[in-house]
Amino acid sequence: QFKSIKERGISQKELKKAKDYIMGGAILGMESSDARASFYANQELMENRILTLDEIFVKIKAVTRQDIRRATKDIFRPEKLNLALIGPFKDNSRFKKLLKI
Repeated sequence: QFKSIKERGISQKELKKAKDYIMGGAILGMESSDARASFYANQELMENRILTLDEIFVKIKAVTRQDIRRATKDIFRPEKLNLALIGPFKDNSRFKKLLKI
């Protein structure tokens, strides 16, 4: 999947679905007062400013397919890949090809 996303990118439909999922999860995550308090406290402590959900949603909606493509070229690189296995395995070569993008 990483290789496919890096080479072909994602469709506009996939991007919209991801944005809707993130925004929907954020709304559901703000249902309780302690979750809202935690959300705003975390922003104040980590970002030194507080954004409303609407302000965050504007930023999410502004993400383009080209932004995703640019990020994948930075993130999905062979030197950044890791693989953890439990075994013993006599032939490691079959796993090495998994670490190539």
